[in-house]
Amino acid sequence: MKPPKNIDKINLIEDNETGPFPPNGFYKFKEANFGNGDYFGLYWAFGKEHQEPIVCEILHDEGILMPRFSCLNKFLEWYQLNDYDWGEEEINDDAFVLNFIKKGDNQLNNTLMV
Repeated sequence: MKPPKNIDKINLIEDNETGPFPPNGFYKFKEANFGNGDYFGLYWAFGKEHQEPIVCEILHDEGILMPRFSCLNKFLEWYQLNDYDWGEEEINDDAFVLNFIKKGDNQLNNTLMV
């Protein structure tokens, strides 16, 4: 798997579990974790191991992996903006597909309100 730029700026957690969850290709790290089982991590989807990973958040109570950032650099930008902790401040991540979905939903909502 292709390591992301600035991988030296995070602390990977070595004890990844085996089994169906979290999925293969997900490697959690210590930065911005709640300590309650929710973690951020690097995720390489099957077939995309030659690309840099996206950053996902694992929500253990819901049993889901939530895509959050298009790359590690965007996570680090967000992490710095939130004073090196989990926070509500958002960053602009135009390269991330979920942002296109949000923009489309907003446009649809605005169109329906007219």
